[in-house]
Amino acid sequence: MKKFTRKQNAKLNITLDVFEKNGEFHPINSFCVPISLCDKITVKKRKDNKIILKEKGIKTGVDMQKNNAYRAAELFLKEKGGTGVDIIVNKKIPLSSGLGGSSADVSGVITCMEKLFNKSGVDLLPRLGSDTTFTYYKKQAVLKGKGDFVEFTDFNFNGYALIITDKTPILSKRAYKVFDEMEKRPLPCTDRVIELLRENKNCYSLFKNDLQEPAISILPILSEKIENLDSVGSLKSQVTGSGSAVYGIFKDEKSLNKAKRQLRKKYKNHLIKVRI
Repeated sequence: MKKFTRKQNAKLNITLDVFEKNGEFHPINSFCVPISLCDKITVKKRKDNKIILKEKGIKTGVDMQKNNAYRAAELFLKEKGGTGVDIIVNKKIPLSSGLGGSSADVSGVITCMEKLFNKSGVDLLPRLGSDTTFTYYKKQAVLKGKGDFVEFTDFNFNGYALIITDKTPILSKRAYKVFDEMEKRPLPCTDRVIELLRENKNCYSLFKNDLQEPAISILPILSEKIENLDSVGSLKSQVTGSGSAVYGIFKDEKSLNKAKRQLRKKYKNHLIKVRI
């Protein structure tokens, strides 16, 4: 095999419990789901030892050697061996949106290189990003620790979501800093939500993102977007990860399409329909 292509899904945090900082990181407990929005990664063998990365679609603006997709290939070749590769990332997942785009690209590159060189690279993932193990498997799961401990669920949460993106990024580091400064911390919800979803019970009201308040304090317009999603019938609207996008969940595709029509004029090219 000389070339392999992989579509890698974005993700939504349905819940996100954040706990007190422990050393260098905040432990989390988060129910995450892959969604239909994908980046497409193609990796092709070279005859030399070079790594060449090209971007299509949304451009990251990052120097090639600092791009996480490049770093993934570099680490794989260093640890597992192989020849150089050409990488093409056709990016559809918006940048700095809390949708896991960087992790998706990393896990996509690792998967492609596993196929090309017939060597496992799963053990490399935690060194390349906290969500990379989750995006690699493309299954619904609860993420714990730094997000690198993954427990796959024994049920499937299905639905539709409308995402409103924002051109202003929010760095996770800044959102966590604001979280540390909050006087009152939300109570955890993930374990209870998992129990109720396993029993097929409605628990949308319990969905919660502990980084939502910090994200809104950094980018207040997010609050208005959440309210607008609520006004068009969203069952639950909240910030994606640490932002800067927000999403609303809808019961069916008909409701989703109606909501998009109602919000199209206000948000134009910032609306993305996805299936969970």
